[in-house]
Amino acid sequence: MITNVFIIVEQSLVALFTLIMLAKYAHVFYKFKLFNLQPNSGYFVRFITFIGWYIGFAMIALLPMDMLFVEEQEATKTTLENMWTIYYFTSFSMCWIVFPYLCEYVSVGEFTVTSQNSNDFSNNFLGFVIALSNAWGLFQIIIFLGYGIVTVPQACFKHTGVEKLYKYQMFKISYYETNYERSQVHMEQLIRDTLTLKNCMRSNDQNHFYLKIVLSNCPEEALTYVVPYDSREQIQLDYIRGDYESLVQLNKDCKWAALDLVRKEVQYEQELENAFYYEDLYRNQQTSADYRIYSRLFKLRQGKFGRCRDKTYFIWNIIIMPKLYNIIGLIAIALSLQILAGEMIILLELKYSLLSLIPQTTIGQIISNVYSLILLFYLTFCIYYGCFNVKFCSFYELHPRNQTDSFSLLYSAFLLTRLASSLCINFLKIIHFEGTIFANVIGAMDPIPLIGKEFQNFFPITLLVLCIFNYFNVWSKFMYFIGLDEYTFSEVYNEDLVPDGELLSKIGNNTLQIQ
Repeated sequence: MITNVFIIVEQSLVALFTLIMLAKYAHVFYKFKLFNLQPNSGYFVRFITFIGWYIGFAMIALLPMDMLFVEEQEATKTTLENMWTIYYFTSFSMCWIVFPYLCEYVSVGEFTVTSQNSNDFSNNFLGFVIALSNAWGLFQIIIFLGYGIVTVPQACFKHTGVEKLYKYQMFKISYYETNYERSQVHMEQLIRDTLTLKNCMRSNDQNHFYLKIVLSNCPEEALTYVVPYDSREQIQLDYIRGDYESLVQLNKDCKWAALDLVRKEVQYEQELENAFYYEDLYRNQQTSADYRIYSRLFKLRQGKFGRCRDKTYFIWNIIIMPKLYNIIGLIAIALSLQILAGEMIILLELKYSLLSLIPQTTIGQIISNVYSLILLFYLTFCIYYGCFNVKFCSFYELHPRNQTDSFSLLYSAFLLTRLASSLCINFLKIIHFEGTIFANVIGAMDPIPLIGKEFQNFFPITLLVLCIFNYFNVWSKFMYFIGLDEYTFSEVYNEDLVPDGELLSKIGNNTLQIQ
């Protein structure tokens, strides 16, 4: 009975954590008209996102309870079995029916509900077939994990010096400002094509009405200064026909371009705010004689206690934090190597695991439980870090301060829900832990050729290759070299952009002073 109460309390805390995360990222939907959502649709999207996020977090939080209480009485096993059954089959149905349908529905270019539904089904049919195999989720785990276990330690070491962090932030605002300008140009080009087509059609033409719908999805500010082409021949070949199919594609492209423009603007503004902060840290590190941070972003505190707090803030951010990140980075490297070793053990089909090295005593059992919990947390963090930071998946982005659009919320819930069960499977394989209720509920992995059992035992070698590629940033450098940097996994640091970033930061600071 006490065990059941403990499980319920844990899951309640997960629900509270999910609510806090949703409040951080959720957009004010009734003001967001990009996908023509009705006011009540915002609450529906938020509710569906909450369910997806909650299941994604709850399944991972429930796994340690399953491992800890594996020898418990029948009542506890029944509770765990019921919870796993509800979570797993709810996540399965939402991953492969609800989320794909909603994500596709809000992003298609069709002009009628019937056309949107038929297009949605045809686009997701292949995904429904692939979903029959848990190996597909494990394959995604390897992709994101291969990025995360390399990038997380690197991200820690980027914070080990204020000067290093300052230069990297200056590079980032220059990089994101370029991306923002590129999105503006693309959006203006689409608007120009739409206006030109609209001028070439009669007002009583049905396609003329559809073009008005296309323009309604474009930024109002851009519509005030963009002018059409002089002739129809200047329109892009994809839309020059002006028939229904080309207008559907134009409508979809305009939706995505407008959404991408909003994301790039938000991303640039948030990185610019971070640049102001890191610039203040960098300047005060060199010039501050009284161990206080002088900044236009916040005021210094008054009084003896206030000065003490300011000095503590200075010491913490400029002296302690870099050293702390250095220690965390070393710990992250050790955990990354342990996860990589665990995956290689799966590949080589060895009989021992990482936990077998710990003595089987009472204290050893406690150490094993703590170690498993830390390893599970780090594995989850690396996968979700990769999931939300791989630039190749930048068609969705999560932005704090309520700046996340509805599609990104839905797609993030889609990913969290889809990856949760596969993450649990992978973790149990790494530590060679058997006898859990979760394993009994999910059953044996499917034996489908190429994506079944044989592939599950083979894909750890893919993780090793991805780690090498990500460590040397091979893919991103190659894409950047051939001019396709929009397909890179992450931005490639270029010190030549640091002066441009410093200039942008100076302009932004002057604008902030004027306001």
